[in-house]
Amino acid sequence: RIFNRNLNDQILEFEIKDNKLFDTQTNTEWGFDGKAISGELEGSKLEVIQSESSMWFAWLAVYPNTELYS
Repeated sequence: RIFNRNLNDQILEFEIKDNKLFDTQTNTEWGFDGKAISGELEGSKLEVIQSESSMWFAWLAVYPNTELYS
């Protein structure tokens, strides 16, 4: 999943401590589902950004004219 880090007009930064996810601004603990578990922002939820994951070979099968830049 991918989440929008902008919450209440503040862009959050995250770090993992002891296998737990915290934002560095408020030290709120976040679940990997985008919900604040404890701390100042408890009960808040990050907006999910719709995304798609694809393997290169699958992409190439659907879009054979794709050009690769390196």
